Amino acid sequence: CSNCGHKVKKPLSQRMHNCPVCHTSLCRDLNAAIIIRNRGKHDLYKQAQKMSSLKSL
Repeated sequence: CSNCGHKVKKPLSQRMHNCPVCHTSLCRDLNAAIIIRNRGKHDLYKQAQKMSSLKSL
């Protein structure tokens, strides 16, 4: 789930994501896109932290 992180197994034919934990309801593709975007942001943040710590050496 892009909102709470709960993993919801579903067949490919199911086009909606409905989270039983936080009750988020989104188009399956939109939910996946938000998760991918959030992972990218997290990776960029980690990379920036790493570069910042290298500059202080």
